[in-house]
Amino acid sequence: MLPNFLIVGGMKCGTSALAHYLNEHPDVFIPGDELHFFNSEDAYKAGLKGYEECFRLHNGEAAVGEKTPTYSYHPLAPERIARALPDARLVWIFRNPVDRAYSHYWFFVSMGKERLSFEEALAREPLRMKRDFTMAYRDRSVYSTQVKNYLNLFSRDQMLFLLWEDLKRDPKLVLSKTCEFLGVRSDYEFTRVGTRRNVTYMPRSVSLQWLSYQLFSRKGARILRQVKKLNRVDTAGYPPMSVATRRSLESFFEPHNEELSDLTGLNLSAWKRESIAVKEGQIVTV
Repeated sequence: MLPNFLIVGGMKCGTSALAHYLNEHPDVFIPGDELHFFNSEDAYKAGLKGYEECFRLHNGEAAVGEKTPTYSYHPLAPERIARALPDARLVWIFRNPVDRAYSHYWFFVSMGKERLSFEEALAREPLRMKRDFTMAYRDRSVYSTQVKNYLNLFSRDQMLFLLWEDLKRDPKLVLSKTCEFLGVRSDYEFTRVGTRRNVTYMPRSVSLQWLSYQLFSRKGARILRQVKKLNRVDTAGYPPMSVATRRSLESFFEPHNEELSDLTGLNLSAWKRESIAVKEGQIVTV
């Protein structure tokens, strides 16, 4: 059994929550883990048989899918997906790109993968991306490029474009729209909405977390998880971004957001309102 829909991205835009909510629907099946089949060289080379195994617990649900937000950004994923699943429906969910970039940064800090300040990381991003494409905090928020890569291979009708802000404000409406797109009952009464997923906790010591990641990320995953748990602060969240950095990023993303709106038809006025608030001296936090 191969999936007939994919939640392709973006990262830190609510894909975990969306998949968690959808999986409650009796006509939807999504494996619990991100599969990373189309962005993993080893998994992809092993072939579709192993990928099909991930859906072995499917029990007649009409909508069978998976959620791997790396697919939206990985350079080879669109063509690989088009080759294997040409008729698949693709679900996208976007978040204010400034907030997504900052959330991505703090997620990597919490993992131990990042120890620079946000501003230093942004300054070094072009060079770091050459060694590790995952360190693309700003570039990964340029959604319009990612959408265009898929529009070269899939029809517009195969794609659903959602906003993280709408999922947070009115999850039932977003879920109804998604169910309609997937061809399952759109009037299903979801009960999981509002539960938080994939929450980021700051480490007490960034240096300790970074050192642990260097030592154990390859062969000591269990130890790394224990260090992360013991080293984290008690309350989820992270400090607000500096106003100067937010203003700079808002300016950078403005033309890309306009292109995204043209490509998708999404109303991105909420992102512009946040930009106006910052210009008036208010720090916007998420």
